[in-house]
Amino acid sequence: MQPQPTTPTRHLLARLLAVALLCTAVSAAVAPKKADAASNPWIINIGDSWSIRNAIALPLAFAGRAHVVSIPVNSYWARDWRKDPMYGLGQVELALAAAPANPVVYLSLGGPDLRDVLRGNDPDTTESDLAWVVDQILAMRSDVRIILPGYDLPNLAMEEECREEALRLGGTLDPVVFNSEFIVLRDIYNRIADARPRVVAPDLWGFLQGRPGNPDLTQWTAPELMSDCTHPNLDGFNRRAQALAQMVEL
Repeated sequence: MQPQPTTPTRHLLARLLAVALLCTAVSAAVAPKKADAASNPWIINIGDSWSIRNAIALPLAFAGRAHVVSIPVNSYWARDWRKDPMYGLGQVELALAAAPANPVVYLSLGGPDLRDVLRGNDPDTTESDLAWVVDQILAMRSDVRIILPGYDLPNLAMEEECREEALRLGGTLDPVVFNSEFIVLRDIYNRIADARPRVVAPDLWGFLQGRPGNPDLTQWTAPELMSDCTHPNLDGFNRRAQALAQMVEL
């Protein structure tokens, strides 16, 4: 039997893998359309699972306006990003070093932190951790801007595992109970953006209900637009990215 790597070794391997993936992603993004990448600002798509699932939708939505570079990270949690650059900020810094003028960081972060708070696993430091991460990115370049795209309402009734967790945590499947908790993130993003001129937080909460900026908290997002209980499907991400592209200036 081969000996298993120690925890420090695993962390080092994870760090090296992340750097290798980042270099591959940046190289692949620049090589096919070098002229386009030079003439258009970069959107650096990074963060949690909503970032990963936007890797197809964002380039389509911003075609001709921006060059989208999607970057893998080692953690989806803002609190981890605050602990060590290897979890995400190191990847942001490398990408910004390669980007031309006026880059934009599309930062999808905060949802997993809040989810753990709701589960009772962690103290609620979501806003302070996210604000700290935002300030670190703003300090990397004077011309960088940040989009905090937020999320949309879930559908915790569509999968057995999610139904069971909702009943365990809240004793109910009433959408109002959980939607009211999730949408706290909108206020967090708005406060962070309002205090920082180079940060925007487009309000697309409720978009998948056909009510952007005015979600109906009494309803879940329709299952036909969801791939699981907390993520839209490709059609949902595409629609949302197209709407966001119309809301932001580059």
